[in-house]
Amino acid sequence: MRHLIALVKLAGDEFAYHYATDDVDALIAKKAELRSIPQNLRFLFAVHMPQTASADFASVQKMDPYFASTEEIKTLSEFAARLQKYSTLTAVDIANFSQQK
Repeated sequence: MRHLIALVKLAGDEFAYHYATDDVDALIAKKAELRSIPQNLRFLFAVHMPQTASADFASVQKMDPYFASTEEIKTLSEFAARLQKYSTLTAVDIANFSQQK
């Protein structure tokens, strides 16, 4: 089974959009859908394409401990919404930045 994983590891938060299939054309189409994520958020994730015997995310986690603590997200819209939180500055972010100066 081929997996498409868009992995985010930021500020102690680990999550990934996950899609699995044996259909290479479907996998390519899903990878192309990642371009629907706003360009300013695309640098926040890395794409991995491992292969395992099973379609579930647990098989990837078992094969590669790097993904062990990663939360699986199955929809692109939910993944994009989680990414969006990293593009919005909060009052705490601004205060922390101003204290550094």
